[in-house]
Amino acid sequence: MKKLTIIAIILISISGQLFAQFPDELVAQAREAINNFDIATADEKYKAAMKAVDEDEYKVIQAEWQELEKINILLSDAGRSLAGGEYNPALKKYDEALKQMDNSPHDIWGKFKGEAFYSKGMVYYRQELHIEAAEEFRSASKFNPEETKYARSIENVRNKAYSEGHK
Repeated sequence: MKKLTIIAIILISISGQLFAQFPDELVAQAREAINNFDIATADEKYKAAMKAVDEDEYKVIQAEWQELEKINILLSDAGRSLAGGEYNPALKKYDEALKQMDNSPHDIWGKFKGEAFYSKGMVYYRQELHIEAAEEFRSASKFNPEETKYARSIENVRNKAYSEGHK
């Protein structure tokens, strides 16, 4: 009986340590999802982590999750403004999202920043501001060099400027 009690205590302490690490692992997975530009998975992991912790830890994780939500909303709103031809509001929202990412204590926003700079470039491109567009596309490629559309966009700007110069 004594051995069974000792085994039970050991198992409880081990499981307590495992469960204590579990929310940290979920938060790490959420951050990795953000780094991979996977909002849905990040949202799912943050919500699961919030369910697995006490109130104090919940507030910390919730604040990080709200940061993701705020950035996502700003980028979505900016995208709708861009699609609707509302260029100044779009630029303002992209800038707000970039500022929010820059203020984050976590260095996980690279692909999000790349997309925000790319979208700002598209705003300028649609406004026929080719130098500004090219600068934003170059900024985008610094944050996500593997993304080929950024280089193609720079090439499109170059070709358009060349064509317009030879009319």
